[in-house]
Amino acid sequence: TGRIGSFAKRIYVALAIDESPKRSIAFQDFSRRSFDRYAGSWTIEPGKDGLTVVYELEAEPRFFVPSFIAGPAFRDSVQVLLAQVREEILRRARSPGNS
Repeated sequence: TGRIGSFAKRIYVALAIDESPKRSIAFQDFSRRSFDRYAGSWTIEPGKDGLTVVYELEAEPRFFVPSFIAGPAFRDSVQVLLAQVREEILRRARSPGNS
């Protein structure tokens, strides 16, 4: 469920995933229930100070939402998602037998 202030909208996606281990994950919604287009990728790129995760998303909702609301809503949801991904990476790194 996406939420902006007191407004909420339930969205549905069913993702087809194409993974290139340790390099990228591409995804595309095939349900088309909430979006005419919902596709993107996560790419890991080396940098001088470590790795950078690049997230790209193209989303065309099937429902009306003004761009001044949609942009911040997607950015906020990505920040939450990245924090969750980071926590999972750290959890797995701490698990026994992981080197």
